[in-house]
Amino acid sequence: MHVCIIGGGASGVFAGITIKYLDSTIDVTIIEQNNKLLKKVSKTGSGKCNIMNKNISKEFYNDFSLIEKNMTKVEIDKMLTAYGILLREGTEGRLYPYSLQAKTVCDVLTFDLQELKVNVLLNTRVTSVKKVKTGYKINDSINCDYLVFATGSKAQAETNCYELLSSLGHKITPTEPGLVPLITKEKTNQLYGIRWKVKINFKNESRTGELQFRDNGLSGICIMDASNILKENDVISIDLMPEYSINDLKQLVSERGLKFLENVFPKNLWNEIVSRSDKSTISILKTIKNLKYTVLSKRDFNEAQITLGGVSIQEITNSFESKLNNNLYILGETIDVAGATGGYNLYFAWLSGYICAENIVNKKGS
Repeated sequence: MHVCIIGGGASGVFAGITIKYLDSTIDVTIIEQNNKLLKKVSKTGSGKCNIMNKNISKEFYNDFSLIEKNMTKVEIDKMLTAYGILLREGTEGRLYPYSLQAKTVCDVLTFDLQELKVNVLLNTRVTSVKKVKTGYKINDSINCDYLVFATGSKAQAETNCYELLSSLGHKITPTEPGLVPLITKEKTNQLYGIRWKVKINFKNESRTGELQFRDNGLSGICIMDASNILKENDVISIDLMPEYSINDLKQLVSERGLKFLENVFPKNLWNEIVSRSDKSTISILKTIKNLKYTVLSKRDFNEAQITLGGVSIQEITNSFESKLNNNLYILGETIDVAGATGGYNLYFAWLSGYICAENIVNKKGS
């Protein structure tokens, strides 16, 4: 029995390791178009690898159905430890490798592949996939009984996975960048490089976190999360002092003067606040609590952490098997499931890889 996995990212590598972990007699081949595995994992969490989150719930995903039906079947943190990755907890439930280095995760998983004798083909781009009587044929040369698409998405990568899956009859939900900086109609060049802890409000929702001003827009964790929801012409209201109410600020100014408040902010940010007001004290305070920016567009896929859209979940079983093609599985970010920042998307990658692998092994034994 031969399983081919297209894609050597998180979900594909985890699926390959898990198949061999559960049944060492199965032949597994991972086909990767880059010159190394886990390329995207090596960059996540600013190089520290925010590997997953403890607080997995529906509020962090656009669609929670596949996760909800599978998350009680396996404890991913324990499986990562079983595969050699010791974890430690950061803020807001974020889990990292104990070393706080993404390289550790890549090295350990790559070692596991070698120890378990998983075949790895690097620098190999899949250009065609065909159904044959015995399973699937890849690039008119590689035959397999089971085929796994773990190809990732357009985010920070080139992929033809959507075309390949379309050729097998799958519907692709329109894609766009997700968890990505935003370009705004208002100029931000004068604020470039300023980072500030804020609360943002938009479309009856809110996020807190660090805001970063870019040369033509906004970035930072709270903005990235909001980007999954925001569209052109949507307005973001920024509260620059979320710990203080407007009445608190009035009291501060009455006791210490406006200059005291001015000294709180970087000079260029204060100048922006004043220029957006009518220069009266109450207008300045209101601007501090409600500095508005209008979305012009998103940055492109090269700066996106994930892709919104992909293969419709309506075409995938709870075991991540295609409803249209027997023994074909689709994992991770290739599916139209998008999570917030904080390890939620990597969690889905590990989970889909494990459940897929378990199902393939069970099908072999049945």
